Amino acid sequence: MRPDSVLGILEKTRQAASLALLSNRAKGPILACSLAAGIPLAKLGAKLGPRVGWARAMPSPVCRTGRGLTAVTFERGASAAARKELKQFFGKVGRVLEIPESTFDAFTATYSSSHGYRALAALAKAAQKLGLDRKTALAASAHALADGILCWREGNISLDALLHEAATPGGIAATVMKTMEESGYLGIVERGLRAGVARARKNAKG
Repeated sequence: MRPDSVLGILEKTRQAASLALLSNRAKGPILACSLAAGIPLAKLGAKLGPRVGWARAMPSPVCRTGRGLTAVTFERGASAAARKELKQFFGKVGRVLEIPESTFDAFTATYSSSHGYRALAALAKAAQKLGLDRKTALAASAHALADGILCWREGNISLDALLHEAATPGGIAATVMKTMEESGYLGIVERGLRAGVARARKNAKG
């Protein structure tokens, strides 16, 4: 569902929500959870009335492997039981982080698995231009990205220490990293994230 169609869909489901509330035996509100990027809780809460509490969640497509990551955020009045239930639900497919809604757009722009896929494709393509066949280029690139990050995640060595270890001053890796940074690597990444956040905020206004 496109973000710009969410509010229209909520209008159409108002009657169904009313029926659900009539059959709800709980004393508190029903908790609804939106997976739509860029639609703030305030807009969601205005559509179905005060007896529907809202949360937002942003699960990664990598959840299909059980190694996903999901950010969740709740309206201020959400009960501890409702928060726990939703976190446990998404916890079945990976790690869950509760973050303020004010940082949701930045999280969405940052955590996308597209960063890894794009980096893998770019690194492998560059390696092929240096003479590696596609299979070898992908194997080397996947190791550089996936296995290196896994080493950091599952170990107890800081990221700074690993960067220093992997890029010995005067060595090949250090030369590669220095050249990439001088070519604007960090600035390009930041520009991409800022554009993603801007898109999310534009969707919220739609």
